Amino acid sequence: MGRLLKITKHDKRFIDAKEVIANIDNATNLAAMEWGDFEHLIRAARSSSSSAARSERSRAAASRAAFTSTA
Repeated sequence: MGRLLKITKHDKRFIDAKEVIANIDNATNLAAMEWGDFEHLIRAARSSSSSAARSERSRAAASRAAFTSTA
């Protein structure tokens, strides 16, 4: 089957990540944020949640491996 989609990251619409979480506190109104800052916030949140999920899967796999090797 052929390639369905080709993504090139040399497109000007792909931008580097920007730190925005450090500027967020309980008083921050997310609806009033600049749209670009909001997109960076979502990007960071998705990245950290997927990293946490990968870490949890790794710990679970290591735990299963340790359990099965001692059984």
